[in-house]
Amino acid sequence: MKSPADNADRNIVIAINDVEIGLVLATQKLSKTLGRRLELICLTDAKYHKSKKQTDKHSKTYSRIIVDFSDKEKIREIITRYSDRILLVTCRMERSIQFFAKVIPLLPDEILLPSVKSLKLCTEKEHMREALNSFNQNLGPKALATDILTDDFIAKAKKELDFPVITKPSGLALSLLVNECKNSDELRAVLAKSFDFIDHVYRKNFGRGNRTMLVEEKMSGVLYSVDAYVDNTGDVQSLPLIRLVTAEQVGKPGFYCYSTNTYTEDLTGRDIKDAEKTTKNAIDALGLRNSTAHVELIKTVSGWKIIELGPRMGGFREDMYRESYRINHYYNDLLNRIGLKPELPEKLYKYSERMIVYAEAEGMINSISGLDELRQLDSFNEINQHLSIGDEAKFSNHGGHFVFDVMLSNEDKHQLKIDVVKARELIQIEVTD
Repeated sequence: MKSPADNADRNIVIAINDVEIGLVLATQKLSKTLGRRLELICLTDAKYHKSKKQTDKHSKTYSRIIVDFSDKEKIREIITRYSDRILLVTCRMERSIQFFAKVIPLLPDEILLPSVKSLKLCTEKEHMREALNSFNQNLGPKALATDILTDDFIAKAKKELDFPVITKPSGLALSLLVNECKNSDELRAVLAKSFDFIDHVYRKNFGRGNRTMLVEEKMSGVLYSVDAYVDNTGDVQSLPLIRLVTAEQVGKPGFYCYSTNTYTEDLTGRDIKDAEKTTKNAIDALGLRNSTAHVELIKTVSGWKIIELGPRMGGFREDMYRESYRINHYYNDLLNRIGLKPELPEKLYKYSERMIVYAEAEGMINSISGLDELRQLDSFNEINQHLSIGDEAKFSNHGGHFVFDVMLSNEDKHQLKIDVVKARELIQIEVTD
């Protein structure tokens, strides 16, 4: 297969809606690899740009074109302007995949792209679960979906599903509005509350598809995720597995990823091969090609099961794979999108852990402390703040965003675990009702 990179005139990298520093650096690296200067353009939906209040921290390294994505002819005009020079198109954020899908039919045939159908299946959980179960019923749990709370639906769930069950919106990420229900009465109450919130949360977070709630049997086991590169032929190259710990597992409200880490020595070679096979099956079931896939799995007593799959790099995986395995994840993503082989890891160099921090109670944030002391820890790597004093702190199962994400890494796993505990103790977020 001929790579778009073989055409020296193709020198434009298009990102949809968002540009992270990792993409800027990866584009610069790819420029050196190909021996020609690449131009990075961010094609951004006008409403998305306004809602995110973007500050363009790296604006000198790329160009931003703001356009109404509902105006197909305007997008076509922009794509036509650069058509002969486009090398690849990439999209990092799940909330932006729906915008990516609108661009795909307008791009030249030479560009390697996922199909619009596969993107829909990957970002709307209701259709994802249907496709997975049609491909292989052993890939995941039984599930039902509804866009309205009725007595008939509760009766159907009670008859067809084994409790406890997990409820989640079909078109949202970050574990927003995800809850556990132990019986049909709890299911009724949770769905009623979720449908009260769902319109607001969908608008705020650019939800995908219909405002539908998925109800699926809760699976028991150990949670992991893996990012993988899938090429034009369906060949899959998987990166190392990463361990997930949910808030529910440590007694916190919600099912968000309380922490992710690279402590995976307990997995055998057979475990890893089976996880990679399950990942490949899920990718094939959804028909994903020419993309990075972020796959969440659970290792159960009956084997690996799929929780969900996103057509993108996983959150914070760029940092974790770089720190632990010296993988340039963004660069690999670009290589894969032009038909070149990604560079895979050889060994673990450091252990790493990413912490997600919510306030201990809901309310208005009135003080934050401990950040200076946190930065003095031996394992400290970085911290990102998402909410500030005066903002409202809400739990993820009520549609709220986390306050901080913190990255720690160390060659000494024991020291890293000590510092993780200290970091949790140091960060203090006070709220008022």
